[in-house]
Amino acid sequence: MNEGFCHKPGDICVYSFGEKNKSVSIVEIVKILSDERGIAEIKFHNVFTDDSGNGFFKYLLKTGGTMNASLKYLKIIIPKEIVKEEGCNEA
Repeated sequence: MNEGFCHKPGDICVYSFGEKNKSVSIVEIVKILSDERGIAEIKFHNVFTDDSGNGFFKYLLKTGGTMNASLKYLKIIIPKEIVKEEGCNEA
């Protein structure tokens, strides 16, 4: 399950599709789902570019909602261990 990925809940990641569209966001992994494709529930912390077509990423940022995303589009920039150490995860 989720082989090849080292993502963990609490990791802060860049969520981007590369050349597929222009969306770029900073997200936090809320939960790793039991899915062999490698899927995580994510929460948005910042949306730089929302190319979702309907402003969905900005909407989730504003409401605090979550969505599921493929781990292949999540690049870890701050691992959970550092987030906890720095206290960045506290609201």
